[in-house]
Amino acid sequence: MIEIHIGSTEERIIRHLQRHYPVTITQLYKTLHLSPTTIRRTLTKLQHAGVVHIDPLPGRTYVRLLRD
Repeated sequence: MIEIHIGSTEERIIRHLQRHYPVTITQLYKTLHLSPTTIRRTLTKLQHAGVVHIDPLPGRTYVRLLRD
C-alpha cells in the first residue's frame, strides 16, 4: 500500500492521469513542470505499488492509471 499526500508529486500525477488519457512521460513533466528524473522516479514508485502501468513504445512511453 502506498500513502499519497495531498499536493504531493504522486497525487499530482494521479490527478492528471484521471483527467487525461493517453499521457506520455514527456507530457507529464512538461505539464506538471517537474524534472524528467522526478517524474520517472515517482512513476516507478507508483508502478511498484500497482497504481500505474508504464508502457514503453518506440519513440515514446505512455503511462496508464490502473483501476480496480
